[in-house]
Amino acid sequence: MGGWSLSKESGYQGSSGKTSRHHFDSHENAMESMLQLRDKHIKRGYYVAFVQGQ
Repeated sequence: MGGWSLSKESGYQGSSGKTSRHHFDSHENAMESMLQLRDKHIKRGYYVAFVQGQ
């Protein structure tokens, strides 16, 4: 199975949170989704603590 996966974790620090994974056919679609999610969180007052990909 080819493509790209975007994994997300949510929850409070120190507790077991919720994880989800979304599959995308292309790198561009995965990046667009990640950036939209990042922008949504920034508008809600969150900040980006760590982002890394290969």
